[in-house]
Amino acid sequence: MALYEMLHLALYEVVIASGIAVVLVVATIGGLAARIMMGPEQLALLRQAREMRVDMGDLTRRIGS
Repeated sequence: MALYEMLHLALYEVVIASGIAVVLVVATIGGLAARIMMGPEQLALLRQAREMRVDMGDLTRRIGS
């Protein structure tokens, strides 16, 4: 394999890795922005869902034992 081909492959790998990194950063920022923009009603629903999930986990542990 010639040096020229190896450099092209390395360049493609860098471009693909950079693209994946950009997608992950944008998704993370979008998730954080969605949480910041939640209203009080949505936060209350999220809190209630978390409490229910904890209760369900406790219930499944009790049934399993």
